[in-house]
Amino acid sequence: MARPKTVKLKSLEDLIHVLSVAQIPLLHHVKVNSKHVYFVPIGVLGGVEIVYYVESNYPLSGRFVYYNTYTGDVTVSDYVTSDTRVMVVPIVEVEKHNLFQEKIFYEGDRKERESGKNGQSAFAVVLGRSGKSK
Repeated sequence: MARPKTVKLKSLEDLIHVLSVAQIPLLHHVKVNSKHVYFVPIGVLGGVEIVYYVESNYPLSGRFVYYNTYTGDVTVSDYVTSDTRVMVVPIVEVEKHNLFQEKIFYEGDRKERESGKNGQSAFAVVLGRSGKSK
């Protein structure tokens, strides 16, 4: 299996923007070591070529991500909405897969730690802004 290219994004909003352009309304979640990784695999002819992802120390507090296409707001909820201004993205919990080796998510972190960076995830900022919606 060819190793996919990875793109670590700074925020959940960035990942949702990838979803809206790629028109893949599905967000995958997997726990890798102590990190929660939310990702979108983008394939070409059935093979995974690029994996866009964000990571956090904490899971999102809902089963759906809402992207308000008018305001650009991104929120998280446990419920589906019928609001036509909102793109609803279900979060699927990945138990097992063979898309790629999960070590692709933490190889970059090891390199950052070795270079002296603090490893603080920008995703934590999004979690602070994203609350449960009604």
